[in-house]
Formats: sequence, structure tokens, C-alpha cells
Amino acid sequence: VKLVLKNADGNQKRVYNVTLYTQNALPILTVGDDALVERTDTTAKIKVTASKASTLYYLVQPADAEVPDAAKIQAEGKSQTAEAAGEVNVDLTELSKKAQKVYMILKDENGNVSAVRSLDIPQIALSGDVNDDGVVNLSDAIALLNKVTAQEEVDLAVGDVNGDGVVNLQDAIALLNKVTAQ
Repeated sequence: VKLVLKNADGNQKRVYNVTLYTQNALPILTVGDDALVERTDTTAKIKVTASKASTLYYLVQPADAEVPDAAKIQAEGKSQTAEAAGEVNVDLTELSKKAQKVYMILKDENGNVSAVRSLDIPQIALSGDVNDDGVVNLSDAIALLNKVTAQEEVDLAVGDVNGDGVVNLQDAIALLNKVTAQ
């Protein structure tokens, strides 16, 4: 179908070529608001919905990486079978604590491919773990104090120890009190 859109005075137009499919011809991948079920330091569990039996391909990338096309997702990603239409549970492994994005497609037995869908995998931050070694201790309190006094930027999720929405000297004191009380 050729679709032509023009503005009111006719000076500008845009032409779209649209292919219509019927009778469940293309696989459809749905990613709901509740798709991220669980997130740990190195794993995530997600659930998506497939419109038909197909193969789910997925590729995890840093959140700021360029959006891949379907061919790259198939070539560089992992896959699992969706035996029938319905919910598909995916266990993502080997994740970093940083924010990432998972890109997904479905491919049916006839080679038809769904649109690329994505899901944000948020970063994991341990409050007070300023040096990002997985442990909150005196070295973190010293690092936070150094960063605050040098007016360096500190991730709010890590440095806002007292929960007031800013990272400042009170957070360094709160962290020092926390680690010396252990």
C-alpha cells in the first residue's frame, strides 16, 4: 500500500510504502511494562509474549550502544525457542552492574521476523560502594569524602547515603558512621 501524506497547503508531502500482512503471518513480540521480573548484579529475568511458535533472538548491549538491526541480533545474540504463542521467560546472564539494554526479535519457521523490541536493564548500585568493589567499608567513606571535598560528581544511587537526594558532606559523615559502627 502506498500512503501519501501532505500538509494543509500542499507544499510538503511524505510517501510511505506499507506492507500489510494477514492471518498471523508475522510473529509479534510484545514487551510489557512488567517485562523485567528480577535484576541481580550479574543476571536478569525477563518475560515477553510471542504471538506464535518461533525462535526468540536477543542481544544485550551497553545502554548507550547503537541500536542493532535484526541481522545483528541474530548473528551476535543468543536464542531460545518459543514453543507456542504465549509468555516466554528469558534468563539473562553475564550482565554487568551498569545499565544495559536487551534487543529482541522473533523469527518464525517461514523466516518471517518481528520488529526489533528493546528493554532497559537498569544499573545495580550498592549504596555507599563508592569504589565499586562490592563491599562498603572505610575505603568507600574516604573515597566519598575525597570526592565531595573535590566537588567531583558522584552517582546519586551510590553516594546519597542519607537519602536526601543530594551527595554532600552529610553523606560522607553518614557513611563513615555506618562503616565504623560495624
